[in-house]
Amino acid sequence: SSGAIAGCVGVEMALVDPSRGRVLSRAQSEKLFSDELNSMGARERGTYRKMSAAELTEALFPEYKCLALLANLAVAPAARGSGLGRRLCARCDEAADDWELPAIMLQVELANAPARKLYEAAGYGAVFADEGASALRVKPGGAELQLESVPSTLLLMGKGV
Repeated sequence: SSGAIAGCVGVEMALVDPSRGRVLSRAQSEKLFSDELNSMGARERGTYRKMSAAELTEALFPEYKCLALLANLAVAPAARGSGLGRRLCARCDEAADDWELPAIMLQVELANAPARKLYEAAGYGAVFADEGASALRVKPGGAELQLESVPSTLLLMGKGV
């Protein structure tokens, strides 16, 4: 136990367009809600005050689903195969359940077979493949960290919680 970080993951609420397999960015989702709520009077806004995020999404934007989004799971090479990835996935499931969201989604590059294997073992199934996506990579050879965008196929995976 060196005290080094062995893994990390994020989980957040996200709006998903199921018909297009698209996850809206946080900024896009916040703008959508902000614009809609700001267009209402105080009394009308009050009718939505006690709704959960999923209920509010269903009421205002039935074309979207409010789901949990597992993001940026990473496990240090030395900790791979220890079950840490599965435990991190399970903690994200717990958060989605605590938030009373019906499902959890994630995006993974199709070429990332080890990650896909982990997610499939954790119960995720393929929902949609975006063949025109891009991914960020560290640009080789620079003295300072630079990122470049490269073509990629992103796979949207999900499961109920």
